[in-house]
Amino acid sequence: MGVQTNSGRRVSCGLFLVLSVGWATLAFADFSSNVIYGGEDNRHEPFEVSETFRKISTSVAGKIPKSVMYPRGGGYFLDQISLGRRYCSKIRFSEQVMGPECTGFLVFDDLLVTAGHCMKEDADCSNFYWVFDYSLKRSGDTSYTTIGEDRVYRCAKVAARKVSLFDGVDYTIVQLDRKVKDRDPLVMDLKSEITQGLAVAVIGHPSGIPLKVTDSGTVVSSQSPNYFETNLDEFRGNSGSPVFDATSGKVIGIVSSGQSDYVWDTDGQCKVPRVCRLEDRCHWSLSSRVKNLQEDFEKLVPRRLFN
Repeated sequence: MGVQTNSGRRVSCGLFLVLSVGWATLAFADFSSNVIYGGEDNRHEPFEVSETFRKISTSVAGKIPKSVMYPRGGGYFLDQISLGRRYCSKIRFSEQVMGPECTGFLVFDDLLVTAGHCMKEDADCSNFYWVFDYSLKRSGDTSYTTIGEDRVYRCAKVAARKVSLFDGVDYTIVQLDRKVKDRDPLVMDLKSEITQGLAVAVIGHPSGIPLKVTDSGTVVSSQSPNYFETNLDEFRGNSGSPVFDATSGKVIGIVSSGQSDYVWDTDGQCKVPRVCRLEDRCHWSLSSRVKNLQEDFEKLVPRRLFN
């Protein structure tokens, strides 16, 4: 997930001085991720959730390096590196194959939004594909590693980008190489207030595995005008994931940063997901508000609609 040091990111605090120090630390850090909150892993396969979120998930894509996708039969197949091979074999989803390094979501017929640190410049376009439907269709499904050309999109250019680490702004708008006709752009809520306690959900590629839906989180802090914090279960690979108002189904945020996500298990001599309970005083997941990109989005969409 987003920008973060192995020792953890900033604490949640209303003092600007503390926030500034935290974000300054993140500016020079690795892009890392989050954690399981409350002791229960609330990630689900898209086929396990409501019809609303199943449909929404079809408009969420993963950023996969071209170096791990190999042409075959008019499509591609993926390197078979499983989550359990990278971490512990006993962890949940250990058999699933890792692919995406970040997540993005469709907002117009050929525009996709992701985190700003996921796509920095046009040069990044030549190294990655954006792939839709990297997900399980049913329990035990393994067909997702064979990817049809129709699900693979290329980045034509970085249409707009803003990353301000001190302010919590972190987004890129990517123009795809062609229009996406078989799935609907997601609706962004650019106006509504985001309040503490709001029920939220997220869809993305935690640790690079197939799409997961977490639909049981809440906003724990919304003091900043540019970002908010949640207790959603997120991991590296969730950066750029859409965060939804769980009631309206509209996108309100873009996953940006969080707690380091895996810790060493001395018994197994491998890494397992970090679990944060209330008494652990862990750092929350941070999401950049989608309203941050409104000006850039409106510059791109009206021109394209009327030309």
